[in-house]
Amino acid sequence: MKKTLAIIKKDLKIEMFGFVIILITILGWDLFLFSRMNENSNGVLLILSLIPLLVFPCIILRNGYVGMKKEWDEQTIYLVMSLPLKGKWILFSKFMTAFLYYILSMIFSLAMSILLFKKDFEYIFNFGYIKQIGILIISFMVFIGVLYYFIGQTSYLVSKIYIRFTKSISLVIGIIGFYLVFRFGNLLGKIIFSWVLSKEMNILLFGNMISMTISLSFLLGNILVIVGLFFVNVWIFEKCLEV
Repeated sequence: MKKTLAIIKKDLKIEMFGFVIILITILGWDLFLFSRMNENSNGVLLILSLIPLLVFPCIILRNGYVGMKKEWDEQTIYLVMSLPLKGKWILFSKFMTAFLYYILSMIFSLAMSILLFKKDFEYIFNFGYIKQIGILIISFMVFIGVLYYFIGQTSYLVSKIYIRFTKSISLVIGIIGFYLVFRFGNLLGKIIFSWVLSKEMNILLFGNMISMTISLSFLLGNILVIVGLFFVNVWIFEKCLEV
């Protein structure tokens, strides 16, 4: 565990500059929108302030790919592989670094949006439903973040098996990866978790009560596939790649 924490600490320091740039960008974007606030904004500024939430999954997808690529490009993979650690802990440490910054960026963005655009928030939502809204947004973003990271990591590790057309292979794996995860996730959800009931949620949006049904069986099935994808990455990393 100490060796794993050491890798996480090292990667956190390396990625710290990029994380600070992201926070400054979010702050600058929100302050710019705040300077445009008026009585007729009607929630538009709040929606615009949440745009970074759409960008974060793309960033963690890139981190899943680049996090492994840098080890080979900078030839630090030799040092990493020499550590008395199993492949699963090496890949897990890479994931935790990207995921921690992903979560912190998301929390910072949401906090700034609610703090600066409270009036718009009240116009779109109802503070009586803040708990449901918070749980829904954070749960969705966590799921998407984990999925995107491991798709990015898989696309690079699979491409390393081949000598030629590595970028094309990464792109193909990245595209079909999403399809396969959702396809098998849905299948496993129906087979293994069919007994799990769906979750009903009510949210007040623009003054209208909206009912949502979340298929927990589908969600659990996808989580199981993502866990399987992680162990596929471990197998490729340990058995199929030459350092």
